[in-house]
Amino acid sequence: KQYVKEMISGKPVKDARISTVELLNSIGRHDTIYEIMNGPIYCRCGAQIVVKVIKDQWFIAYDDPEWKMAVLNSLDNINFVPSEVRKDIEKAIFNLRKRAVGRSRGLGVKLPWDESEIIDSLSDSTIYTAFYTISHLLKKANDKLFDYVFLGLGNPEEISKELGISKEEVEELRREYNYWYPVDSRHSGRDLVQNHLPYYIYNHLEILGKLPRQIVINGFVRVGGKKMSKSFRNVYPLSKAIKEYGVDPVRIALATPKLSEDVEFNSSVVTSIADQLKRIYSLIVELLEAKGENNFGTAEKWLSSIMSEKIKTVDEKMRNLDFFEAYNIILYDIYNDFKDYLNFTNGINEDLIKKLISAWLRMIYPAAPHIAEELWSKAFPGLVAEQEYPKPEEFTIYPEAVVEKGYVDYVISEIKELERIVGEGEKAVIYVNNDLSLAKDTAKAIEEGQSLFEFARGNEKLEKVYSSIKAYDGIFRKSLLTLQEFDEIRTLANYANYIMSKTNLGQLSVYDSNDPNVPDFKGKKSQALPLSPAIVIFSS
Repeated sequence: KQYVKEMISGKPVKDARISTVELLNSIGRHDTIYEIMNGPIYCRCGAQIVVKVIKDQWFIAYDDPEWKMAVLNSLDNINFVPSEVRKDIEKAIFNLRKRAVGRSRGLGVKLPWDESEIIDSLSDSTIYTAFYTISHLLKKANDKLFDYVFLGLGNPEEISKELGISKEEVEELRREYNYWYPVDSRHSGRDLVQNHLPYYIYNHLEILGKLPRQIVINGFVRVGGKKMSKSFRNVYPLSKAIKEYGVDPVRIALATPKLSEDVEFNSSVVTSIADQLKRIYSLIVELLEAKGENNFGTAEKWLSSIMSEKIKTVDEKMRNLDFFEAYNIILYDIYNDFKDYLNFTNGINEDLIKKLISAWLRMIYPAAPHIAEELWSKAFPGLVAEQEYPKPEEFTIYPEAVVEKGYVDYVISEIKELERIVGEGEKAVIYVNNDLSLAKDTAKAIEEGQSLFEFARGNEKLEKVYSSIKAYDGIFRKSLLTLQEFDEIRTLANYANYIMSKTNLGQLSVYDSNDPNVPDFKGKKSQALPLSPAIVIFSS
């Protein structure tokens, strides 16, 4: 009894099972029983599932060769996310055989031609999603109504007379169904790839003649590295998570991981998201209260350009259901862009900031509607939910500003890296190589997808240029390709004070590396590359 109390009672099933086996072994009462692996089977309610041979059983002929081939060909009309799941569904369809469609007990719809049998739930579930489209409008129904709504058969006027409803109501049901069908995206778990989803495609093609435009496979929610299960004692009710962390952080934590992967519900991740939302809230309130002179310089042009590009990128990510990357940009990258702007500008442009905040809140809204609406109410009329999602065209792109800001940031990062290695210095000498033509040729090659080997062909200098231009982001390279001129010396001179304020330097000297009269400190002069200057730091 003491062993049971200490090692079995109150323990997780997994641990208790091992302790029980050890106990039975120790008293000589343990034995091995061989059983059929697929039984007994229990449903979620706890009742045993009985396998029964039914006389005159009806089957769905999923092995019919013509039907099977039509279904396989129809997959070309469906977008699968992730794309590799298509192979799994093709394999499942290819292996499908006849499936019993009826059962003799339980809840369900009776077979129309044999009321002694009830349609099994898995077969029924493949088609009833069509009913959702009209369930909120349905008052009376019969077979003729459903034939008209779902198949377009019959006369709506005759149906309306039979049911005692108006012709307009009958036609409205048909319009509602056609509005929603075919569905834009069917989401399902990866455990249903072998059964429900193939049946879903089979029956939608054969009965309705309408296929989903897209099928998306989701992973499972895991807690503590394990799938949620009562036996693991790790079931985390959604209501509890919302109460502890708030709705918006939980929504983002559950919605943003990659779709095909399991969602690890981790308290530290949710807390981190909540903290970032608080930072965003504080920043937007600060920006809305700030006063400026509405100047429109390089900082403002850069921020306008960056927002246009970010909106375009996020839109592409959202369309591809890559919510992880999309909301990394929305919650973190754009936040950092605003902070960077505040450091870079001489005084904020109130009109531009308000316009940018409007776009940002419209991007935040789908995943975090509550904080988006709260912030929206502080500056804009109506609801953010009623607004259109932002478009890249709302903001102008200024290539010169993008290249200037990107170049200055690159130089600052290089100086900081040198300071980390050699220590802080009082003075820096910067050698530049104003070969814009080579820089643009390299940027074009990268944007066209050329590899380092294809571009450089073993040329050491070109390899270095390729690597340096590759270090810049895509919008920088695209902007660079539109410029007719860019003077690195003038740019560094214009932003010398800004560069020194961001580093520990007290003096900055800039030289043209191609000038033979310029002194060569520490042999660095020849190492200057286009848009990648050579830098020497001198200690005080």
